[in-house]
Formats: sequence, C-alpha cells, structure tokens
Amino acid sequence: ARLPFQGMEAFVKKGVVRRIVFQNAVEYHEVIAGCQTLTMEDVVSALSSSSSREGNNVLEEEDVVRLIKWWTKITSIDTTAFNYAQVIKDNVMFLPAKDRGNADD
Repeated sequence: ARLPFQGMEAFVKKGVVRRIVFQNAVEYHEVIAGCQTLTMEDVVSALSSSSSREGNNVLEEEDVVRLIKWWTKITSIDTTAFNYAQVIKDNVMFLPAKDRGNADD
C-alpha cells in the first residue's frame, strides 16, 4: 500500500491508504508498517492505465479539471514535478461528456 501525498491519491485509486485512515494512524503507517508515500511514478502509471484505448478508459471531464488544478498546485510546491509534464500529457486521454457516447466511432 502507498500513503496519500500532495493530492496524488485522487488519481491513483488502487493500493492507496485512504487519507482519513492515514490521518488517524500516521505513526502506524509511517513507522510500523513502513508504507511509502505516493510518487509521480504512481500517478503516471495510474494515468497510463486509465487512458488505455483498448478498454475505452478515458478520464471524465471532472477528473481532467481535478488533474489540471492539482498539477498547478503540485508544480508550485515541488518544481521537480515538471520533469513529468510531458509523460503525464502523453498519458491523459479524455472526451467531453457530449462526445463520450461516440467514443468508439
């Protein structure tokens, strides 16, 4: 399991300790269980699997908006996040809600 970090948990759904559980047991997760926090690699991996064209797993509009808001926040906090800009851009695929029904055409 991974620990939530800087809002990355919004994009990595599998194997992440819920923030409320983490906040209630910080010492356990960090010291006893030795869980690692989420990394940009986890975000890239989650985005690349959710944008797989075969499974029609495109991001919803609200997820793209959330991603853009998170991206502006994380890059102001951690400038090394810019190293992932291109790979994140390449892995994000979405369709506006009005076009979602025609995604397979």
